[in-house]
Amino acid sequence: MLKKIICPNQKKEGNVRLSSAVCITVLALFSFLLLVDQSPPLVGSSAYEEIAISTRIEVDPTAGAFTRTTFERGSDSFVFDHSSGETILSDPTVQWTVSDGGLNYIPTTVTLGGRGNLAFYGCYLNNERTRLLSTTASNQADAPVWSDDGMLDVWSDINVDASENGNVLVSLAQWPVEGDITNRQVIVNKYTSNSPVPDWTYTFDDTINSGAKVKVSADGAYIAAALFDDENGTMKLAFFDSDSSTPLFTDSFASTFIRAMDITDDGSKLYINEGANVHIYDTSTQSIIFTVNAGASFDSHTLSGDGSRFAFGGFNFVKCYEWTGTTYSLQFTYNVSGSVYCSRCDLSGDASTLAAAFYFYSPGLTFKVVSIDATTGSADYEADFTGSGAYQNAPYQIVANADGSRIVYGGWGDQYNTNPEVMVFEGSATPTAMIDTRGSVFDVDTDANGVYAASGSKSIHANVSGNGGDHACLYMGGQDLYLDGVPSISETVTFKVEGNEGERVRLAASFNEVNIVTPIGTLMVDPNQYFQLRNDVIGPSGMIEFDVTVPNSQGLIGRKVVTQVLFTGGGSPRLSNGQVFWVLP
Repeated sequence: MLKKIICPNQKKEGNVRLSSAVCITVLALFSFLLLVDQSPPLVGSSAYEEIAISTRIEVDPTAGAFTRTTFERGSDSFVFDHSSGETILSDPTVQWTVSDGGLNYIPTTVTLGGRGNLAFYGCYLNNERTRLLSTTASNQADAPVWSDDGMLDVWSDINVDASENGNVLVSLAQWPVEGDITNRQVIVNKYTSNSPVPDWTYTFDDTINSGAKVKVSADGAYIAAALFDDENGTMKLAFFDSDSSTPLFTDSFASTFIRAMDITDDGSKLYINEGANVHIYDTSTQSIIFTVNAGASFDSHTLSGDGSRFAFGGFNFVKCYEWTGTTYSLQFTYNVSGSVYCSRCDLSGDASTLAAAFYFYSPGLTFKVVSIDATTGSADYEADFTGSGAYQNAPYQIVANADGSRIVYGGWGDQYNTNPEVMVFEGSATPTAMIDTRGSVFDVDTDANGVYAASGSKSIHANVSGNGGDHACLYMGGQDLYLDGVPSISETVTFKVEGNEGERVRLAASFNEVNIVTPIGTLMVDPNQYFQLRNDVIGPSGMIEFDVTVPNSQGLIGRKVVTQVLFTGGGSPRLSNGQVFWVLP
């Protein structure tokens, strides 16, 4: 029999007494709405001659650092400049590792969304596609959710992004016009986890031989896409409500090639790097409100989630700027001596921490990971790594979680596998979790809480010609309630709860999320639409597991589910972390 939770001013024996802020009643078991079955058609695919690539970093002491890839298809060879987007013609638990499955693509871009439970990949080179995987899957067979195979023959990496707190996924890809890889059309696709068929598509009017970027705000409300019109020397920007393919506005300004773009959590500001210039763009006034010259062109650019700080790197430094209330001003410069540049940097969502990766490009075997206090400009810790052999041991991505407590590094690795390609740092220079991938990592991401880290990597080192690659996911813990399994219709998932022996565990869920601060924690399950799933007591192991089967209803696909545990007995009552997910197909 379920016990009603009684407020302190109520008197009744046999009931649990809690603060009135968390007084809630368990009403019933899950009731689900049955909606119309809208199963998408399958997208076809085709085969073509296989491509192999090798990638190197080339450093110009005056212009910057540039990543260039040599492509080989049969007897043809050509070079792609990742920095400008130009194609140059010429004669601590690994959740899962999922390979390309013999399709010989490389997962070159990855982003985590849906509270970290969705890993969205851009897969490039052969059999191009976007691919969605579930981070909560405990094995590689269950991880794949869907694949949009309608990306065949796209040129350059597929840009992807996902809303941290919502169910919005977005990709940007470039298609050669009539097979001409120097004349490409830029197309934006907006998805949800419901289906590999895009909700909408937007095609820019201009064709380009340059770069383009896309970003989505943390809540999924806004999408920004930009390209460099190399024929006219103009940056073209399109800004969307994520529910519509019709832009809220478009804009353009004189520029050089686009290399980086970032967006605030609420979509109010954009960070755009073109050539050596950095612009902060206000989406409400549709205007550039600040510009600074970075000195040279690099991939190290970041804007904090609240827009209060931004940072960029260059030869021997990373610089951080802060909003003063009327403009941005230089807050600090962090310097590193030697033949070195800042390869990547990332500000935590709350702007408290700046993570940076420095590459000692000569002779190319050493890199440095730094966690910098973004208020003082001093290092919290530095970690130095040196490889061996002839391959470039280059850092290629670094990301921080929302409060900067966890930093995830991804790099190419060295010839003799001296250091892992994926490393997680948590308050010190010693990695707390690692993934030793088969080959070079091209991208990593983590969620706001730093619970998961995902990577995309090649099957061999970047400097070696080849193809194929892996998607990988790391679970870093720190939760007393977590989900094991893929929450797809008709599938059974396991909720795992860690606590103290003798504690009573009440696992509950709702379709609506609240944020009520109480003396025993933050309540996330809606107290007005609250359903108890299980009620049990933790044994000597300190863990209890509950299996829940998701009903086989098409109407559930895409619905948000919020789960949380109330602990009572064995001490003061408390609330667990919330576990939020969207029901998958």
